[in-house]
Amino acid sequence: NDDDAIGGLIGDFESNDDSTTSFDVISADTTFVASYGRLGGLIGKFDSYGNSSVDISGVTVDTIDADVSTVGGVIGEVDMEDDATLNIENITVTGYISGDSEVGGIIGELDSDANQENAVIRDTHIEADIDGYSSVAGLVGEGDTMQIRNSSYQGTLTAEDSYVGGIIGQADYALVYKSWTTGTLDSPSGGYVGGIFGESYYSTIDESYSTMTSDASSSSYVGGLAGYLSYESEINNSYARGNQSAGSYVGGLAGYCEEATITNSYATGQASAEGGTGGLVGDDSDCTLTN
Repeated sequence: NDDDAIGGLIGDFESNDDSTTSFDVISADTTFVASYGRLGGLIGKFDSYGNSSVDISGVTVDTIDADVSTVGGVIGEVDMEDDATLNIENITVTGYISGDSEVGGIIGELDSDANQENAVIRDTHIEADIDGYSSVAGLVGEGDTMQIRNSSYQGTLTAEDSYVGGIIGQADYALVYKSWTTGTLDSPSGGYVGGIFGESYYSTIDESYSTMTSDASSSSYVGGLAGYLSYESEINNSYARGNQSAGSYVGGLAGYCEEATITNSYATGQASAEGGTGGLVGDDSDCTLTN
């Protein structure tokens, strides 16, 4: 497809003004052949603004294998403005998802100028192997201003270069609450690898856990929950129990912690690297740890 949006149901979808749209109980068993564009099992590209509202529930997606950027099991790319809302729940992804950059079990890339509570993924549990070049995650490859609640990922995640997270690969103003991950993380030649976040800015992990293990011997910034935790990001009331291994900056909770806080949390896995290794934090700059 030479256009820029490919979807199992809709290529390019726009929600505006005061419109209300719902997608309910849909099975997408589609073979995608694409060389360019944003690609989603349900919707390729989704734009919403005004006071529009979109609800997506009960969607089942099978294997997606495409060598394009911005690939999501449900939506390839999301762009939200104003007071638009997006609620996604009860999604099932099975099999395998593959793309180039920004690859997620639910959404490849989400960019929102609305409030954090306007874009929510909840009660969703993904069991699939997912891989790509960079920004690869169990739920959202890149997530900006959003929430993920009561959800989980199980499987193997691989980013050939950088930014791989059990929930979000690159998180900005994101909240993960009461969610968990299990399986394997790999970034053969890059870094920023974490059981919940690969890299985070102004984002929070709360009452969540990961048992994911990583073996990224040539990579840096690897943590049981976050590879790189930075700029007012927080880990609260959470834990990690997976073994983490990398070339440098490896921690049981965070590989590197910069101007961030960790509270009421613990790690029991083994952290191993050639340099910059810690039971909780591999290395830090102005990082506050409490209890």
